[in-house]
Amino acid sequence: MESFAHAETKIFQLTELLSNNYTKKMWFRCVESIVNNEGRELLRCLLQGHVDERGLGDMGDFVKGSDGIVRTHKLLSERQIKTLFGPINIQRIGYSSRGRNSLFPKDSLLNLPKIAHSVGVQKRVSQEVIRGSFEESTESIFSLTGIKISKRQAEKIILATSSSFYDFYAQDEYEQEETHKPLLVLTLDGKGITMRKESLRFETRLRAAEKPHKLKQRLFAWRKKEF
Repeated sequence: MESFAHAETKIFQLTELLSNNYTKKMWFRCVESIVNNEGRELLRCLLQGHVDERGLGDMGDFVKGSDGIVRTHKLLSERQIKTLFGPINIQRIGYSSRGRNSLFPKDSLLNLPKIAHSVGVQKRVSQEVIRGSFEESTESIFSLTGIKISKRQAEKIILATSSSFYDFYAQDEYEQEETHKPLLVLTLDGKGITMRKESLRFETRLRAAEKPHKLKQRLFAWRKKEF
């Protein structure tokens, strides 16, 4: 199929590279790195081919939006989505009407996010940010996927994903199923948490006043791991 021509070419190139005499003399870690990088590009080509195979989202002469407005003006446009394997381009037809926003049926059929990063990338960013800082998260994502995400982009992704928090719990499906799910119980010992002095008991507040807290260094030693 024409849509997967680039992917087929990439497979041929990769197998040729891995079977030549020069590559056969490489250390295993070098070959592993080649497969990781080139294999990711192969996956990107396959995903691009699949998206191209889905067509342009041509729904005929017009579409009617949820606002009840019929849009008859058709225009071919393109947008880019950054995926776990790299950026892909999505060509789709937009329907517009004077003074109204354009509608893109293909975006709806693919359930594409409004921002330029795929749901898979958004999920990976959210998982990494939970473990550390934004800088560490973007470095980790680049190491694992080869995707470069700036700190500002990571912050926007977190804001976009967290904005649906209340909508998720407001769903009827969640309300119906929540009674059948096990309880989630958290226990916290509060160790290491500094209390406000006005919230302490009188005797404890007196002892705290006699021994002022002086923090000159981190509570825990921290060392950046290097690989």
